Amino acid sequence: MIQTIIPVKPEPIPHITPSNATTIMQCAYQIIVRRSTKKHFLPPSATMEFGTAIHKAFELSVKQSFTNRHDVERFVDNIVHQAEESCQKRGYDFLTPFDNQVRNFGVKRELAIRKIESTTSLTNGYSSTTPTLKSHNYIEVEREFTSKRFKIQGKIDAILHRPDGDVLVDFKSGSIYDKHDNGERSLKISYENQLKLYAYLYYEATGKLPIGICVETLTGSVVNLSFTLEQCVEYAQNLDEQLSKVNQLIHTNQIDALKPINIDVCQWCSVRPACNFYQPVNKRTGFVDLFGRLTAINKLLNGNYSISLTNFNGTTRIVGILAIDAEKLQIDYEYRLFNLRSIKVSLLSFTTSSSIFEVTPY
Repeated sequence: MIQTIIPVKPEPIPHITPSNATTIMQCAYQIIVRRSTKKHFLPPSATMEFGTAIHKAFELSVKQSFTNRHDVERFVDNIVHQAEESCQKRGYDFLTPFDNQVRNFGVKRELAIRKIESTTSLTNGYSSTTPTLKSHNYIEVEREFTSKRFKIQGKIDAILHRPDGDVLVDFKSGSIYDKHDNGERSLKISYENQLKLYAYLYYEATGKLPIGICVETLTGSVVNLSFTLEQCVEYAQNLDEQLSKVNQLIHTNQIDALKPINIDVCQWCSVRPACNFYQPVNKRTGFVDLFGRLTAINKLLNGNYSISLTNFNGTTRIVGILAIDAEKLQIDYEYRLFNLRSIKVSLLSFTTSSSIFEVTPY
């Protein structure tokens, strides 16, 4: 299906969330595009959708009581099935079923089940392989906080109320580490920022500083972050100041000043079809984005088509495309193609995750 790029109309950002904290520091324009268009331009991955489902299962599980392992399995499978149905309703049938599309699906499902077993209330004498957190702590889930001092609001995945103090937990279903050139790894800076903001929001709302803030993974690994109140307040203040600067640039229509700091990360951005700053760099292995003017359409013997796009440097590349899309294309129009499979230097092909956007006629 050929999509049309919706013009971005920058509007002031009313508040920022902990999950967007690093983004507004590195590329505020991404947030502006999301708020303006209110749509997902490129298909998500099956792994991402599955991870979101497992994250939801973690959050909801602490409100449940299970009598046996079968109950836990059925609970997880039901949420995964709902996620698959959601993909299908949004036209992403090719992402399902997850057990065919997600690498190591069976292992990840089993880890999720064991994780939920170890952290939920189990009844009728049923015991999992590890002690339950809920048997020792009162747990709140998805509690929302809004700062009265700064334009920050967020939702904490879980709060463990222990006799010696409260612990804030952020669940993550994917990788949580940044790898460094020296071979070492550390918690992703974006996750560190999230945790500090959660700690600040909790402190402002309750007057109590949590005794711990941590990320917990699908495998049950817990990464605790050292912090001080001063660090949390300072970061919240810096974030609020950045939001004010961004909104001032929007108000004065200085949109070019919102250009991302590091353009190398743009190739992974899901809103790049609507970004005025993005130009394909194509450093990803196997996948290519292509911008250009349509100069030729050729029908193949199998009923599909090949098209030729010439970019502004005069380079022409050939793309294999399905008939259902090719028949709607027009010569001399500008198109932006995303997530193409690279076959040869000058030959690309469409896949189920590829997308095509019409810009404007030349």
